[in-house]
Amino acid sequence: MSSCTGCNCIEFPMLLEVEIHLKIFTDSVAICVTECCEVFMLMIYYVQDRDEAKRQLTAHQKIIEKHKEMIQKCINFTKMLLVEKVIINSYSIYCICLLPKFKMLQLFCKVFHRECTYHLSNTKDAF
Repeated sequence: MSSCTGCNCIEFPMLLEVEIHLKIFTDSVAICVTECCEVFMLMIYYVQDRDEAKRQLTAHQKIIEKHKEMIQKCINFTKMLLVEKVIINSYSIYCICLLPKFKMLQLFCKVFHRECTYHLSNTKDAF
C-alpha cells in the first residue's frame, strides 16, 4: 500500500475495489428500482381491480334494488288480491246464507199468490 509521492491519491488496487463496490451498489440499486417498479405496477393493478370491483358492486346493488322494488310491488299486488278474495268470499258466504231465505220467500210468494188467486176466484163465484 504505497501512495504516490506528494499526493494523497489511492493506489490502483484500492480504486479497483471501490469500483467493484460501486458496481455492486449500482446493481443493488437497479434491482431495488426494478422491484419497486414491479411493486408499483402491482399497486396500479390492485387499484384498477379495486375500482372495477367497486363498479361491479355498484351495478349489482342497483340490480338488487330493482329486484327489491319488483318484489315489493308483487307483495302489494298479492295483498290486494287476497283482500279482494276475502271480500268475494264474504259476499259468497252471505249469498249462500241468504239463498235458503230467498227460496223460502219465493215459496211463500207462490203460496200467497195461489191463495190470492183461490180467494179471488171464490169471491167471483160469490158475486
